[in-house]
Amino acid sequence: MQLLVLETTQTSSTLFIFKALITTPEFPEPPSYCLIPCGLFSPCSVDIGRSFGGVVPKFELVQHKLRELDRDELFEKCRGEILDEVVNLSLVSPKHWEDALSTKLWEKINTYVFENIYLPAAQSDNSGTFNTTADIKLKQWADQMLPRRCVEIGWDTLQEEVIQLNAFEDRSVPDKPQWDAACQFLEEALKEKIDANEAKLKEMLGPGSWEQWMYWCSPSDDQKKRAAVRLELDKLLQSSYNHKNMLTYDELTTTRKNVQTIGHDVDNEFIRETWHLVYRRHFLRKALARAYDSRKAFYAYHQGLESELGVDCNDVVLFWRIHQMVRVTANALRQQVMNREARRLEREIKEVLEEVGCDREKKAELLVGRRVLLAEELKRVRQIQEKLEEFIHALNSEK
Repeated sequence: MQLLVLETTQTSSTLFIFKALITTPEFPEPPSYCLIPCGLFSPCSVDIGRSFGGVVPKFELVQHKLRELDRDELFEKCRGEILDEVVNLSLVSPKHWEDALSTKLWEKINTYVFENIYLPAAQSDNSGTFNTTADIKLKQWADQMLPRRCVEIGWDTLQEEVIQLNAFEDRSVPDKPQWDAACQFLEEALKEKIDANEAKLKEMLGPGSWEQWMYWCSPSDDQKKRAAVRLELDKLLQSSYNHKNMLTYDELTTTRKNVQTIGHDVDNEFIRETWHLVYRRHFLRKALARAYDSRKAFYAYHQGLESELGVDCNDVVLFWRIHQMVRVTANALRQQVMNREARRLEREIKEVLEEVGCDREKKAELLVGRRVLLAEELKRVRQIQEKLEEFIHALNSEK
């Protein structure tokens, strides 16, 4: 057992009182001071034999490098560190802000872009229809959903601005570096979607033959049905490479009957659910192959020779427009955050800290741990020590 003391000049009876108050099983380790058996270090010991019932071990004082802080002191220290971190927001570079905001914005909008803009536009048979469909979808998005998404990210901004729509209206990629950046953006977005789709497809179909043998597992009945439907849908896509994203009634019927011949009874909705992921894998892989080919197509695009050379650049142009919107929006959000929202955040944090600082119960709830509890005990011990010293001084005065 270790004893906690404040000074080495206390009498044995005083030390005994301190031991009884603060040496408990709940707090076995002191925050900054402790007594250890003498003999390991140099003298400067305290005789506390009477407090151990006549056994006279020797102890000496050892000071740790950490100063004990009670809750009030610890709160003030934390308060200063939090406010320092808020001030450090002004030191963050604009590029860092814009990169972070662009990433967050794309995380919020990428599903909508693929499912509601890119996929419907890609069902078009020619470039004109593709661009018309994309323009309509982009305008609807910029007028309705996009400002709300930006408000979620940028703290109440851009609701009344039209910068996104202006960015969408520009359909001319000016130079090769921006073309390459758009190709890279498209490729990364497609790869991310392919990985996510493959994970969902794997969960739907269950373990493959190698996994069944290696990990001694087997697919469920539902997964076996999904796998049978997937095989039929793969055959359909092989025979119709540019298939649309919807199955016709005849295709649903044919797929259902083919699956029934191998002993699985499925309905049309079951087939559509499987088709949703199977088609997206086919579509995304095909789009990624086009994106790779488009890296070398800037000259054809710039000279207007796409149709003559058989080059399809619609995907790259669409994602360049979206990338421009993300970049412009991130820039505006960054200015809003740095010029206004950082100050508002600092003001709100100060108000919250002031409220917590005046609420002892809240501080006791938030600031917990063995060290702070021991520091609180030491604080009470010091108060008792002061009272004892006053009492001893009063007794000596009376004598």
